[in-house]
Amino acid sequence: PAGTARGRRELVDPAGRRIILVVTDGVGEAWRDDTMIKLLRRWSATGPLAIVNMMPRRLWRKTSLDLWPALLASTPQGGTQPRVFPEQPDLGLPPTKRAKQIDWVPVLELRQSSLAPWAAAVAGILPGTLPVAALPLPVPSPMTAPARADAGEGADAPDRVLLQQPETSREIVRRFR
Repeated sequence: PAGTARGRRELVDPAGRRIILVVTDGVGEAWRDDTMIKLLRRWSATGPLAIVNMMPRRLWRKTSLDLWPALLASTPQGGTQPRVFPEQPDLGLPPTKRAKQIDWVPVLELRQSSLAPWAAAVAGILPGTLPVAALPLPVPSPMTAPARADAGEGADAPDRVLLQQPETSREIVRRFR
């Protein structure tokens, strides 16, 4: 009873009314190549997205996630995604590759103290900003972007994602409390 396999496009809600939480330990092969980055970029464009890292925070540096210190702020009115921006806007990068060309996905712990502020940011009621870890999703340049909107849908991205059944999610939460 692992879950139900679904197409990755099935998670996309063009109206932005679906929250996607990617629960991971951040060490799989898909995190070492562009596979997950491409998938996260697609999902982040359609609604609230966050990564829930199952590893203890002290071990995050040993994962394949390239995490940066960032700030989380409420979703702007009419927006579908909370604002996430790096604490250091230039990131030490040349002007052509600075933060404005990067989307950011917050990385959260499986704790109420981490998930609740993110939920408040999604709802647009988080007062001020909150320090978080974030994964950069570089925006592809026009030179490397696919010519068609559906290009790149082949073997370089997972064909199926696993949707956990509620019983499984409760078991995971109990195990990590």
